[in-house]
Amino acid sequence: MRDLPPLFPQIGPITRYVLFADFADLPPPPISSWDGEVNILAEHRLAATALRLIHQNSLPVRRDTVRSLSAITLDWSLMTTALTERTTPFLELLRQRSHFALIKGAGLAHFYPNPVERPYTDYDILVHPSAFSDTLSYLSAQGFFERESTRPPWPAFTRFCREAINLVTDTGARIDLHHHIPPWIWGQHLDPSTIAAHATPTGPHALPVVAPLDNYFIAALHILSDNDAPGKTLRAWRDVLTLTQRLDTQDIVSTASRLQLTGILRWILSSLPAYVRPNLLISCLEEPRPEHPYRLAMRFRGNTFRSSPLTYPTRLPFSNALYYALGMTLPPTPYLRSRYPDARHPLAAWWSDALGDVSWQVFGHSSSPTD
Repeated sequence: MRDLPPLFPQIGPITRYVLFADFADLPPPPISSWDGEVNILAEHRLAATALRLIHQNSLPVRRDTVRSLSAITLDWSLMTTALTERTTPFLELLRQRSHFALIKGAGLAHFYPNPVERPYTDYDILVHPSAFSDTLSYLSAQGFFERESTRPPWPAFTRFCREAINLVTDTGARIDLHHHIPPWIWGQHLDPSTIAAHATPTGPHALPVVAPLDNYFIAALHILSDNDAPGKTLRAWRDVLTLTQRLDTQDIVSTASRLQLTGILRWILSSLPAYVRPNLLISCLEEPRPEHPYRLAMRFRGNTFRSSPLTYPTRLPFSNALYYALGMTLPPTPYLRSRYPDARHPLAAWWSDALGDVSWQVFGHSSSPTD
């Protein structure tokens, strides 16, 4: 099996400073570098942290840059506030009929120096798989729907080939309804019933927020899943480092062993730059090889990751992966037409892309004319 690449991406000096200054003694970057990375800070929702560090350390950053960061921070704060106002009434109603736990962003914000530093664009909730269909039906009756752009080719894929469904309303409420923690094959031992039992009512709405230790592994696996672009979302790395500081090392190690995630967690943490790498924790994670290594190897070629119908089944249990493969062999015509609106023969275009994926996996390049 070929070696797996580090997951942490290349970033510029300003982004590096903003991302890691709370976890390591880093010198301030050159002032001239700030303007070139404001858009990156905005994209990764790091503007509020950047502003705090500028004021906290009296950095002589240009006023225009500070104004830009302030405007970005305000925009994200207003979006999160609006999301809360539009979504929490539905969650309060849902709490009366279903056991669920808030995971990821909404459950992480209160661990930050200021919650405004951890904005989020939806509420991620986890329910037991047996309650998923009923919860989805209830939310659908309340006006939630899945956008056309994210719908799978077959409706059954939502339950058996994906870990969650992204739901929205016309008024701006947004809920990601999960029945498993992604990626499924690595998150399968994070039991929804146990997570819900550990959840604690939190905040003015007393919504059940996942326990920090459970959210730590959910955040770590988010780095691996990450919209099928492993490691690219910088706030996920900050989530993991924030919780690493808060949690007991032995609790993390013993839980990683119970969840069969020791090797995965070691690989993720070892991918961090040396100056923020939690070496004591890494040394206690004794499994040197990530769980399901051949599945991981299929998802990478060298340092390149490719998301495709060919590599996607590696995140699923075998029976689910087989179901996915069968369903993708002959997708329904409306789905193909939505994917290839200009193609005379959408199925031929579909299979051309599939052959390109095979070529990439075997030879390292694509032979698909649609690439």
